[in-house]
Amino acid sequence: MVINPKLMKNTKGYQLYIKIHLERASLAQTGKAIGMLCKKYLTPRLISCTAERANDQEATHQAETVIKHLMGRPSLWSQAVEGIQPDTRALTLDDVRVNQLAQKWDKAGAAEHMIVVPHMFYAALLKCFVKNLELRAPEILREVVFFFDYAALDGVHEVVRRSFLGERTAALNYLKEEGFSFIDSGRRLFLENLISLACYMIPAKYLVFMDDDFFISKKTVIDQLLEPLRRGYLLSGRYVSVSQRMHTSLFALRPGCLRDELLLFDSGENLYANASLSTGSITYQELKKRGKGVFSIGDYADNDDTFGRHLGHCTTELWSDLPQVLKTLFQPGNLAAKDARIKMNVDILLEALALLYKVPRKEEEYCHVDNDLRWKAPDNFPVYLGKIYNNHRWLLRHGASLYGSVQVNVP
Repeated sequence: MVINPKLMKNTKGYQLYIKIHLERASLAQTGKAIGMLCKKYLTPRLISCTAERANDQEATHQAETVIKHLMGRPSLWSQAVEGIQPDTRALTLDDVRVNQLAQKWDKAGAAEHMIVVPHMFYAALLKCFVKNLELRAPEILREVVFFFDYAALDGVHEVVRRSFLGERTAALNYLKEEGFSFIDSGRRLFLENLISLACYMIPAKYLVFMDDDFFISKKTVIDQLLEPLRRGYLLSGRYVSVSQRMHTSLFALRPGCLRDELLLFDSGENLYANASLSTGSITYQELKKRGKGVFSIGDYADNDDTFGRHLGHCTTELWSDLPQVLKTLFQPGNLAAKDARIKMNVDILLEALALLYKVPRKEEEYCHVDNDLRWKAPDNFPVYLGKIYNNHRWLLRHGASLYGSVQVNVP
C-alpha cells in the first residue's frame, strides 16, 4: 500500500464535506469504511474536512468524531493553494456506502501483521534503518510501512523548516526508488494520532510499531511481540515503570480493538495539552483497562539489549530540541536564508553550523545526548552541536556502507 501525493503546485485543493447517516451499519464495518475514505481523501490536496451527523445513532456519532480528528486537521500544503478558490466535494456516508467501502477493505486481503515506522523524515537514518533490516531480518522488509508526519514544523525557523522539507524529499525519493510502502498525509500528527490512523488505514490483524531509530537484532524479536497478541492480548511491549507506559521504540497491538469500536486513543480530545501525559501513555492507559489489555515482556529500564539497539531521541534531537536551542541563539531574520531557491537539508544545516562554531569532524561511535548536556545546550552549544553533528556523520557512514560491512552494534 502506497499513498504518494505530489505537491501539486498548479492544482487546486479541495474541501471535503461528509454527511453521516447510519442506522444499521456496525461499528466494525464503519471502521473499515473510514479506512477506505482515509486512503482516498487524506492527501495534501485536502485542505479541510467537515463531518456532520444527520442522526444520533451511536455509529454515526462515533464516525463523526473519528473523521474530524483523522481528516479534519489543517493540511501542511494548504498554503500551496492560497489565493485559489478550492473545490468543495460532498459525500454521504450511509449504510449502503459503508457496506460498499467495507467490501473493498475486505478484498484488499488483510495480512497477519504489518510493521509501522512512524516519524520517518531523516534520510541518513532511514538508510541505516533499512540496512539493519536487510542484514538482520530481510524477510520482514516487505511488511514495513513508513509514516511521515509534520508535528516538528510547529514554530521552527524558516531555515530549519526548509531543511526538514528537503530531508523529506530525500527520504521520499529513496522509498520510491526502493519500492517501499509509505503513507504521507501531509498533516501534522503526533504519535498517538499516527497509531490511530494506522489502525484505520492498514488492513492487518496485528500492527508492530518500530521507531526509525531502533535497530533489531533478529526476526524473532517481532515474533516475541506478536505471540501475546495471538493469545488474545491487545498490546505487548516493554514496560517503563517510572512513566507507567509501554516504551514506544518497539511494541505491537491489535488494530481491531480500536477500529472495530470506532475509538481513537485520545477519545477525540487532544490530551497532549496535558504535559503529564508523555508520548505513548495514552495508548497504554486506554488499553490497560480492558481484560487481557496489556502484556509486558520485560522492563525497559533493565537495559536488556536482546531486542536490538535503540539510538534513542535521534530524530527528536534533530527536529525538536536543536531547533528550540537555535531559537535562543539566533534572531529569526538572521537565521532565515534570504534566497528561497537555496536547497536545504540536514547535511547543509549541520555543516553550516559546524563551520560557524568550528566543530571538528570525528570518526567516532554514535553517542547519546544526555539530558544534562541538552539542558545546558544554549550555554555550551559547540559541545552539544558536536554530538549531533558527529552522530549524523556516523549515520551517513553506516547507511552508505556495503551490506557485508555495516556495523550497528546489536547482539
